[in-house]
Amino acid sequence: RGSSPEFTPSPWLQRQPELVGKCVELVEQRDGVPGSDRPESLFRLHECDGGTLLARRDLIFKDCQRGRFLYRVLTRTLLSSSSRPSSGDLGLLPVGAVVFADERRVVDGRLRLSILPDPRAGRPRGGWASEHHSVAFDPRLGGTVQLLRLRNADE
Repeated sequence: RGSSPEFTPSPWLQRQPELVGKCVELVEQRDGVPGSDRPESLFRLHECDGGTLLARRDLIFKDCQRGRFLYRVLTRTLLSSSSRPSSGDLGLLPVGAVVFADERRVVDGRLRLSILPDPRAGRPRGGWASEHHSVAFDPRLGGTVQLLRLRNADE
């Protein structure tokens, strides 16, 4: 979110102008305390977005995160036909494969990824997969990872 007549960025966003207009991943919320030196809620960004804090007023919340995300398959991972975790089976992603996703969203408490087709890897159709095999007792902690997010294909 950028500056406009009806919006004044917080000091946190002013120190990080490269984040203006960027879609970021949030990993933690710290509630504000009215009347204190921290009156507004703050959100910690994922380490791939800098790991810093932003004020709630600096953010526009979306249902999904779109982009180009690279993953390595750590365990045999079910690929399904829809974003719902219980949807039909399209097959398995093999261990060690590198896959691209173009969308990330939380569905029924699970982080789901829209996996792109890769005919050269024998996957002519895309599908949906969960980033975690099982969910931890606290969803903020993730769970057992089956798709590891990478910065580049060499990782």
